[in-house]
Amino acid sequence: MKRKQLVWFWMLAAVLLALMMNNLKERSGGSKGAVRFDSGHRKVMGTFARIVCVAEDLEAAKKCAEAAFKEFELVDNLMSSYKADSQLSRLNSRGYGDGMKVGEELFEVLRRAKEFSELSQGAFDVTVGALIELWRQKDKDNSLPSDEELAEAQSRVGYEKLILDVKTRIVRFEVDGMKLDLGGIAKGYAIDRAVEAMKAAGATGGMADIGGDIRCFGQAGDREHWAIGLQNPKDADEISEARASMALRLTDNAVATSGDYRRYALIDGKKYS
Repeated sequence: MKRKQLVWFWMLAAVLLALMMNNLKERSGGSKGAVRFDSGHRKVMGTFARIVCVAEDLEAAKKCAEAAFKEFELVDNLMSSYKADSQLSRLNSRGYGDGMKVGEELFEVLRRAKEFSELSQGAFDVTVGALIELWRQKDKDNSLPSDEELAEAQSRVGYEKLILDVKTRIVRFEVDGMKLDLGGIAKGYAIDRAVEAMKAAGATGGMADIGGDIRCFGQAGDREHWAIGLQNPKDADEISEARASMALRLTDNAVATSGDYRRYALIDGKKYS
């Protein structure tokens, strides 16, 4: 082979090699900050949670995911209505009368919850604990609550009966037997904390998901957007992207879904949301 032909041969080989390397980088999301780690589903806050992190290497991505789960666990330990030793459970038993001083995290969530209650004119209300407790008991008894039982529980509901002292962080209930349930807001708060923890740990992108409450940020690795599958309620027993009824493409956004196909009371064979 002549010298000129050899030169062209090696130039072509170099171009092909460069194209191959570039293709490999694109498949892995780039040379830096492109390793994607998926935690898989873990049980937390009474449902399934999942973290996906993008970072400069696998160990960094795993570290970011663990930082996120620590935030989930912190919020769960503070705000779970199922755990007898949580700060929320203690508040539910001591809130009437003199009230109880709570930590900054719980107070902030209650403050925002009351704001949202006022904005929605009570459509959103974390003081529904008495009603939720009644329906849980009736689910166990396989019977419907009577009108009298519903009215009595309803008398202990109302965001205007939740008194917050900003200076002292003392939370007080105006009605005896009033109970809070943060199922409609604590997950979102936990996700926001998890995202900040992931960023602080070095994540260049990530997704935090707790039972359908999802927030995505930054790069998605080898994808342009974070692809979020919306599950078909008819396939409620499956957790599979293949059964998604539609896909959302998110970038630095959050989305939440809700339905009556996972949480419900089954009384005389009928579902009550």
